[in-house]
Amino acid sequence: MRLPLRSTVSELVAGSVVAAAVSLVLQFAAARLGISEPSFAPEALASLGAALVLLITFVLLAVGPTRLPRPVRLAGTWAALSTFTTLALAIPLQATRYYFGGSSTDNAFRLQYMTRAASTWGLSDMNYAGVAPYYPGGWFWLGGRFANLLGWEGWAAYKAYALIWVAVTSVVAFTLWSVVVRRRLALLAAIATSLAGMLHGIEEPYAWPSAAWLAPIAVLAWHALRREERAPRWTLVCVGGYVGFAAIHLHAALRLRGAADRGDGRGGRRVPGPPRRAGVADGPAHVLRLLPIGVVSGLISRCWCGCRTCWPRTCSPTTRAARRCTTCGGRFVLPVPMTDASPVGALCLAGSPGWCCARGAARSRRRC
Repeated sequence: MRLPLRSTVSELVAGSVVAAAVSLVLQFAAARLGISEPSFAPEALASLGAALVLLITFVLLAVGPTRLPRPVRLAGTWAALSTFTTLALAIPLQATRYYFGGSSTDNAFRLQYMTRAASTWGLSDMNYAGVAPYYPGGWFWLGGRFANLLGWEGWAAYKAYALIWVAVTSVVAFTLWSVVVRRRLALLAAIATSLAGMLHGIEEPYAWPSAAWLAPIAVLAWHALRREERAPRWTLVCVGGYVGFAAIHLHAALRLRGAADRGDGRGGRRVPGPPRRAGVADGPAHVLRLLPIGVVSGLISRCWCGCRTCWPRTCSPTTRAARRCTTCGGRFVLPVPMTDASPVGALCLAGSPGWCCARGAARSRRRC
């Protein structure tokens, strides 16, 4: 790993603070543009500003200002990423207090959820006061505290809060990529992640962070689970923290699967691996390495219990918001074929233990 634990944590915290501050300042500046609608001027200005930021960033990457102190380079990178994402999204919204989509379709319940979170410090359903929330409320609860800090109503703070999260997501992605690749490659990966978010992720800003950070976290998890030496504990804890974070932001599952588990190499041919040596993680060692991930993610998700992951008392049919939902019923469903009451489900259930035993007793490794 290219960054130690202390540097990673400090950069995550400092980078998030810088990104939030830069994004908030730029949003207030964009709101004062006063460009009347309808007009294509906001879109043109946003494209020009974002292009200039990217151009300056790429020039600095090519020149390589190595004489500057490391904190200055990091702060400049964080500011560039947050400026790029904020300008591209905030300027087109300068004439409205609403986020993309206004108050229609799914944005209606998001604004409602933010308003509910701003009116109470507890976790409550967006429709029924005093009832356990149907959706995990971690992101919206923090949004309610953000609205209280500014003295705004929840719906009015949704746009600014969502844009801050988009900026923070790009900066955190840069830090996570810096753990597994060089700084310059990490910056390019963060820019690509930000561009992907503008195309597909901005519609659901509460779910975009867990999707944007999946790739570097998957690389970390792969190295931690497949390495021959002892896996770093902090890496497993961080992966568990990510899974728990995803669980409280509507992404409650993470599946990691490598090419070695597919049984074939490039071109459909089996590529033999090196002989098996003592200390290779397999069988019980995998279970022990997965244990910290499960414990940490479970503790985090339990702190923000919702309909799908909640304590039995909050899942009571008389107290849950899902009782009003006739289509889903609020039942806990584990989406795996082994739980399906069908012949295919029974076959999968019978074959899973056998596969685990055969995989643990295998004497060779496969690589792609």
